[in-house]
Amino acid sequence: MAAKIKIKKVREKPKEADVTPKEEMETAPKETGATAKKADATPNPEVIDATSAQQSAPRIIMPIRIERPIFRIVLTIAIAVLFLGFPQVMGFWSSATGFESIFDLAFLSSVWYLIVIWSLARIIGEVFKIIIGRYNRLFGLIAFLADVVVVVAAALVFLNPGVLNPDFTPLLSSHFEITLPYVVELFLMNINYIIFAILCFVTLIDCIATSIKSLKYN
Repeated sequence: MAAKIKIKKVREKPKEADVTPKEEMETAPKETGATAKKADATPNPEVIDATSAQQSAPRIIMPIRIERPIFRIVLTIAIAVLFLGFPQVMGFWSSATGFESIFDLAFLSSVWYLIVIWSLARIIGEVFKIIIGRYNRLFGLIAFLADVVVVVAAALVFLNPGVLNPDFTPLLSSHFEITLPYVVELFLMNINYIIFAILCFVTLIDCIATSIKSLKYN
């Protein structure tokens, strides 16, 4: 009996050995297919990195320099005070007649509201710039509207022929007892147009630069 049992045990071993390779061969393709499916389902790490980098890329914000709006506010207030309170100092002083302004004082007194409008438009625009603090579309829109109001109000003042004092050039010549060169006389007679042209040029350059930065860093 012992011998028979040993034989059975020996005979049983090959059966186990024969079954094991078959099971491995049957299960191996399944595992390989599952692994292939997992490999296909796995997203490309380069695509993930590019997408996450695009989503997490910080927006470029261009802050403004607060010194510029503050300087413009102070300059606007000084110009408004000069035109509304002391326009006579923009000229020369004579012991016989006192101050002779290049501008007509009565005309400036009649258009005081236009000077106030362009001053308030500039000041309010600069205050909003400080509040916003950076370049964006709202910043550009406010700057554009303020510039338009300033240019329109200044045009109504400086393009009016009555803004200049017609007696300024003769009084200046007689006071200094000289004959003014034609170029100087022409400059003084058209100084209102020159002031307005300088104002428009500076405003246009600033408006273009502000618009470009507002659209770029919006």
